[in-house]
Amino acid sequence: MGTLRAYFATGSSLTATAKALGVHVHTIQYRLAKVEELTGLKLRQSEDRLTLELALRILDLADLPPSQGPE
Repeated sequence: MGTLRAYFATGSSLTATAKALGVHVHTIQYRLAKVEELTGLKLRQSEDRLTLELALRILDLADLPPSQGPE
């Protein structure tokens, strides 16, 4: 979720996100593609992007620990 948070914090800039995280732009593209694959949402669509950003903000407000995956 750190990549997604950085992506939103940088105004959805791949280059700025990569720089902030110290990784290559292709790494950001790969990670965001995985987010889209796992959620079924498309970051290029404003409604989907808003859904993801709101979900992250709700998690932050609820102070819930991030999911560790299926158990």
